[in-house]
Amino acid sequence: MSKYLIVNADDFGLTHGVTKGIIEGAKSGIITSTSVMVNELIYGKVAFKKEDCSKLGVGLHLNLTQGRPILPAVDVTSLVSFDGFFLKPEKLFEHPDKIHPAQVEKEWRAQLAAFRTIFGIPDHLDSHHHVHMYPSLFNIFCQLAIEMQLPIRFPIPAENIPELELFPFMFTETRGLSTEQWMEQHSLLDMVNLDYPDHFMDNFFYLQKGQPDVIAKIMSLFPYGSSEMMCHPGYSDDSLSRVSTFTQRRGDEMEILKAESTRRLIKDNDIELIRFSDL
Repeated sequence: MSKYLIVNADDFGLTHGVTKGIIEGAKSGIITSTSVMVNELIYGKVAFKKEDCSKLGVGLHLNLTQGRPILPAVDVTSLVSFDGFFLKPEKLFEHPDKIHPAQVEKEWRAQLAAFRTIFGIPDHLDSHHHVHMYPSLFNIFCQLAIEMQLPIRFPIPAENIPELELFPFMFTETRGLSTEQWMEQHSLLDMVNLDYPDHFMDNFFYLQKGQPDVIAKIMSLFPYGSSEMMCHPGYSDDSLSRVSTFTQRRGDEMEILKAESTRRLIKDNDIELIRFSDL
């Protein structure tokens, strides 16, 4: 069995600097895939050239927690605050019974339609802050993927990859997802025959450019089968500071992703870079 890696850069379209960093990371680094925050791309009038994305598998980063919805705020009242912007994650899930699934589906379909107008059919589906993993939203997410037969992100931790003790992250904890619910979702995906990588690694989210030993360890323990490594590269500027608390680290990630030493580690460990569409 071989080792396959999707290096997916989240948040394309969030700002000009983030989008530029992702494109550069694909041209001169190891990024193979990206997920577009299409509402921010449109409202922020983020400029890019489609030909600059030719090396990328371009998917849709379904969003309920950043910026303004595609639909008018009056159509998604359970998802927005008084100013018409999406609620932050902690507010959105503070009272999950108040989330109207029908409004979520309408907004996600609007985001999908907007994405298709710009890019065509997505390479894959995932979501900002993993909101698609929330039990009441997972079936909606799967329905969209089934209709278009798209591969998806499903966070299955790679067991032999070391956790970074500084910021141990568990997506199940952030969304109140029990092990039983996670197993049910896993079974559903297999039942409906949706493709997803065998493993998921968010460890890269916490790496800094001064941690080459950690990067080397991750690559040396890399699992067989297909894996997605989630990352968030980009240039930090004032516009990013206004919409995200994750700023300078994006530049650190970009340097790691573009480093010749990182590409050499991938080659030395017999890892093949792929896109979601290659699954």
